[in-house]
Amino acid sequence: MTKFMLLQKYEGGAGCDVPMDEWDPTDVAAHIRFQQDLNAELVASGELVDAQGLAGPDLVKVVTADGVNAPVVTDGPFLEVKEFLAGYRTVDVESLDRALAIAARASAAPGPDGVPIQQPIEVRRPGGAARGRHGVAARGPAGPAGLADPGRPAAARRPVPRAKRSGQSGAR
Repeated sequence: MTKFMLLQKYEGGAGCDVPMDEWDPTDVAAHIRFQQDLNAELVASGELVDAQGLAGPDLVKVVTADGVNAPVVTDGPFLEVKEFLAGYRTVDVESLDRALAIAARASAAPGPDGVPIQQPIEVRRPGGAARGRHGVAARGPAGPAGLADPGRPAAARRPVPRAKRSGQSGAR
């Protein structure tokens, strides 16, 4: 058995460009019922590890720390709403094909008037399956759990600058 995370963002999909907060309440209820029914099926088959809807982007807090000074907590990162993670399912299945089949079902969740929203679902392997381009497990300066290691010298705990993304300046 292999675990996969099925990640859903706030973006709609090819079948729906209307934000959920503008849907008729009966359509919202049908959508949520679909998600609950899919989860119940996955529990019954022994494939569901966890599933959570996440609070909206207006409640996001971002924490940054260098392991030495007090952490900085800010609101946002103020991405476009469609870029925020709305929820996830973790499944433990026999194959990637089975994970993709579950993602396809989730993608076809009903939207307004029961039309499938065709929402993109990102399918990823969690944890130890995360390997870099060269097959080496990713490990940042803060250690494998992402927590500062007080046993390491402060210089080794300094944050590593993120690679510049296309179109971004080096200023923060």
